Amino acid sequence: MTWIVTNLDRDKHIFETGCGCAANLIWLGQQGYTNLGGSDVSAEAITAGQKLAALAEVSLNLNRDDSYAPRHPLIPTDLLLAINWTYYLNHFRLDQFLERYKPALQAGSLVIFDMVDSIFNTMPDNEYKTDDWLLPRASRQPSQYIVRMSRDQVIECANNCGFDVLTFLSGTKIPPRFVTVLRRRRSEIEEI
Repeated sequence: MTWIVTNLDRDKHIFETGCGCAANLIWLGQQGYTNLGGSDVSAEAITAGQKLAALAEVSLNLNRDDSYAPRHPLIPTDLLLAINWTYYLNHFRLDQFLERYKPALQAGSLVIFDMVDSIFNTMPDNEYKTDDWLLPRASRQPSQYIVRMSRDQVIECANNCGFDVLTFLSGTKIPPRFVTVLRRRRSEIEEI
C-alpha cells in the first residue's frame, strides 16, 4: 500500500478485487484517496466493509461480485488490486484474470497483485497447509497455496496480455510471496 501512496495521485480510481472487509481501501481512504471501490464474493465481508468504512468516515463503493469472473459492469480503473486471494483458487489463471479486467484498464492503468513464488515448491512440507506443519503427516491437510508462479512466469504472462512489469515488491517469507506491479501497454492499434 505504501507503494501506491508514493506513486499514485490521490484522485485516481482504485478498485480492489476480493477486498474482504475493505481494510486496504479504508487505509487508502485515510491517506487521502477519494475514488475507491471494491468487490468480494462474500456478502458478509461487504457488509462489514461498509460498516468499517462508515466508522472510519471513508467513502467506498463496495459490491458483492465474483472477483475472478465479475458479473457486474466494470468501470474505468486507474489501479486494480488483487491482494491475498489469487493463489487460493485452484482455477486461477493470471492471463484469464488480466483479460477479464482489461475492458476497465486503459493504457497506463496499473494492476497490483501478490503471488506465492514457485520456489515454495522446493521447500519441505510445501504440499501441506502451513498451520498443520507441526502435526503428524497423517493429520495434515493439503496446502492452501494452490497457485504458485515464478517471477519469470509472471513476466511472460503479463507480456502476452499487453502489460509491462514495473516492479516486484517483497512479500512474506513463509510462504515466499512477492507483489507485482503491472502497467497496461498501449495496444498496437493505439500506437499506429
